[in-house]
Amino acid sequence: MYLEHFIWSAAFAIIVGVIVERRWGYSLPIWIICASAMLPDIDYLIQTIMYPLMFIFPIFNPLFITHGDFHNIVAVIILSLLFAWLLNKYMKIDYNNAFICLILGCIFHIFCDYIVYTATFHVIAPRFGYELVGIGILPERGTLYGLGEPIIFAVGILCLIIALSIKFYYLENKWIEDISVVCEEF
Repeated sequence: MYLEHFIWSAAFAIIVGVIVERRWGYSLPIWIICASAMLPDIDYLIQTIMYPLMFIFPIFNPLFITHGDFHNIVAVIILSLLFAWLLNKYMKIDYNNAFICLILGCIFHIFCDYIVYTATFHVIAPRFGYELVGIGILPERGTLYGLGEPIIFAVGILCLIIALSIKFYYLENKWIEDISVVCEEF
């Protein structure tokens, strides 16, 4: 399922990058959008880490954090603030740009889950506030060798190809110049 999120978020990030560059002439670090599309699922990672610790320290109950707890506005803002600070401190990326990209990636992840799955999400905070039930446009029937639902995966690849085509069309040969500048630095 994570590969699906990465492919869909890559297509979204490319389109956002083209829009920002065409409109304002500024290039966002769109790789952050792709990476942050995985952030709302960090609750699954925390739950997996906490499960073995539950037997040693009963306070680490994996049922306290469940998958879907970080699919809400409060978690998105907290995660984005934290990771924007980390990116600014350790990678010297502009805090505002990192925060915007992180917010966009997280929101896009939740939007994709809302469209694809029929799960219930708490909109404001975990286990609090209005519940939103996903509409489940694309059926979830199984996985393609553990990579994800084949139909969702195929549509994501198609969207990625379309996004790349739009990028190459609108930015013309600028991307070739960017690659050549990077290659000259090495």
